[in-house]
Amino acid sequence: MITEAGLVQYWLTEEIGSIPQCLRPPSADRGFGIAALNFEAFSGPLLVLVGGLWLAAMAFAMELLVWRFAAVTLN
Repeated sequence: MITEAGLVQYWLTEEIGSIPQCLRPPSADRGFGIAALNFEAFSGPLLVLVGGLWLAAMAFAMELLVWRFAAVTLN
């Protein structure tokens, strides 16, 4: 009933603006096509990965130290 009255089309044109523009595939917006990612694109996630690995290694080293000193004090 809402479709027959044209309300859906009206709402879409009011909210979205140009429906054919939104229905185009995302690759149509690229002028040069698909490009490979460079190192700058990976630098942020790589930094987070390295930082997380460093924190994990420090936590593991602290666990080993606590375990070793706890074993020495119990004997």
